[in-house]
Parts: sequence; C-alpha cells; structure tokens
Amino acid sequence: MVNFFYEPSTRTRTSFEMAAKRLSPDTVSLSASGSSMVKGETLIDTTRNLQAMNPDLIVIRHSSSGAPHLL
Repeated sequence: MVNFFYEPSTRTRTSFEMAAKRLSPDTVSLSASGSSMVKGETLIDTTRNLQAMNPDLIVIRHSSSGAPHLL
C-alpha cells in the first residue's frame, strides 16, 4: 500500500497510517515534497513510477478532486 499525499495533511495521513497498522499491509508513505515532483516530475509520471513497483493499493490525497479518477 502506498500513501501518496500531494498536499500536507495531519488527520488524513495519520488515519490512513493507523488503519494500515491495524490491517497489517506493508506500507510506504510519501509526500510531493519528498518525491521527484519537486524536480518537475508530473503527477502522472510519479504515479506510473509507483505503479511499476506493483503495489496492491495507492491512496492519494490531492487538491484536485479529479486527480484519483485521472490516474
């Protein structure tokens, strides 16, 4: 499970991480500021790189309500 938070979040990020700990999936959490997006990589390219790692689930928080549907 990949938790990808494009914008800062305390409650949402923490609630997803707590749920993951309870359900026991292996998780990786990252933010836009900790990814190649700071070097200009697009959201789609970042997601393609994550998908290449074959996660079972990607959780995304983005300011655009259509971002998950786009991806």
